[in-house]
Amino acid sequence: MYIYNTTFVCDDSRLEEFLIWVDAEFIPALVATGIAKDAQLAHVLPMSESDEKEAASFSVQVKVEDADALQEWMKQTFYPSIDGFASRFGDKVLYFATILEVLPINRYN
Repeated sequence: MYIYNTTFVCDDSRLEEFLIWVDAEFIPALVATGIAKDAQLAHVLPMSESDEKEAASFSVQVKVEDADALQEWMKQTFYPSIDGFASRFGDKVLYFATILEVLPINRYN
């Protein structure tokens, strides 16, 4: 099992538009094929008071069963879904993606 995580850093001036886009367009597109499941949106909380002055951060996560499905999903779904992102938000919303492999708990006991 893999988790595809996309973290967004959003300037306050575009926050409402960004959240509408994530909820109404981005997440539905990610799960439309059925390859990615269990989509969730999370607010990344600041770790310290100085971080509170930074732009708001959000994480969108989906689960994908295996590596082959993940690669196919990235090509068919993720990249097309994020394609118009830069032209829409410019440098007011930035993102980076990470792939997490889920490991069983107690694997090393």
